[in-house]
Amino acid sequence: MSALQLKKNRFFNGLRCRPAALLLLALISGTACTAKPKPEFTADAPALAPGTSAFPMDWRSVTELEIFKNDATAGDHWNALLQKEKEEWRIVSASVPHPLKDQRADTKFVGHLLDTLSTLRVQDWALEGPPEAFGLAEPAWVLKWKTDKITHELRLGDITTGQIRYAALPGRTDAAGNSRTLTVAGAAIEMLSRLDEFSALRARVLLPFDSDDVDVLEIRSPTKKLHAIREGAEWSDARGKRLPQEIDPILDALTHLRARKILDTEAADQAAMRKQIEKSPLFEARFTDRSNAVSTLRASRDKDRWYALLSDRPGVLFELHPESEKILR
Repeated sequence: MSALQLKKNRFFNGLRCRPAALLLLALISGTACTAKPKPEFTADAPALAPGTSAFPMDWRSVTELEIFKNDATAGDHWNALLQKEKEEWRIVSASVPHPLKDQRADTKFVGHLLDTLSTLRVQDWALEGPPEAFGLAEPAWVLKWKTDKITHELRLGDITTGQIRYAALPGRTDAAGNSRTLTVAGAAIEMLSRLDEFSALRARVLLPFDSDDVDVLEIRSPTKKLHAIREGAEWSDARGKRLPQEIDPILDALTHLRARKILDTEAADQAAMRKQIEKSPLFEARFTDRSNAVSTLRASRDKDRWYALLSDRPGVLFELHPESEKILR
């Protein structure tokens, strides 16, 4: 047995009794340690036909999303369960070897993915054949998403041409009531290609707010000290004197800082870096919003790498991109 086949078998076997997410084995074969869940489609779900929308829906009403990836070529096998809380998406469980200390998902990406799923179109019916003939016995992707009224499910198999894939939509039929393999196309196929690894689902932008939400910005570093208070379109210091420098570009750069890695587990040198940041950071920024809630960003450098801690995302250390030094120095 090849190493790739062994890894794939471990992926399927590892999901067999995992309660945190829908069992992929149950999805594709109907055999697992729990009963196979039935899709809860509404009675008026439209019949499938070439040229029609596969999932006519309001994507904003989706509250839960499950994603299973089974890329045998790249050896990329994982699953994740996401839930929406107060318009923000969180990863509540995932098939990763360590607990997620930070559950924030990339809410904008998830929204774009759901939006494109709502525009996915049926291209044509596939020729008759078993699921294996279309890559649907062990689908490359299985997605299941829920609103308070309906559950949708999509299984994607092999690529036919370009961004067109074979697909199965459990619980959905043609006008004659037959379940059929079909081909689908749309921007959702390209969006899924961006999930080249599990970490692409996570919130890489450090700060969970935009620059417009900040009313007070304070910065301390060896080369910079700033206390700026927003007054309409202008910024003033603590004594009410208008500041000469441009504050908006500094604030925009800080609120767009991205993590290169989100470190749920830390090596010894990274744990030492955490202690250094907590005790005496090289850079510290405090952000106060309109409701006087304060968020803090602290960062320090180890050789050529910058690391950061956030008060809004406690418990996890972030490794920053090298170009972050231009903002933090």
